[in-house]
Amino acid sequence: MNEDIVSVYVTCPTLEIARGIATEAVNGDHAACANMLPGTRIYKWDAQIVSEAEVVVFLKTTRAALPRLIALIERLHPDDVPCILLFPIEEVYPPFSNWVRDQVR
Repeated sequence: MNEDIVSVYVTCPTLEIARGIATEAVNGDHAACANMLPGTRIYKWDAQIVSEAEVVVFLKTTRAALPRLIALIERLHPDDVPCILLFPIEEVYPPFSNWVRDQVR
């Protein structure tokens, strides 16, 4: 088990915002890497169904770096309450987990 490796899932309203969060996170050593995927979000707001484009960002990091990564996301994300989900990793290829630890300081 690799309890110290975490995948962080964040939804962003635009590619520009997603790229900014991903770039700052990797450049600042808060995350080892990021993947960005286009998507659609559907939710209810004021009794109306809303469907909008979004970009999903997956960031790979360590538990130790989570507080500063979350602070970065909160600072750069335009939503008052951004979607930030944390996924503990049960198993990971050992060379990859070592690489993540080496990248995140």
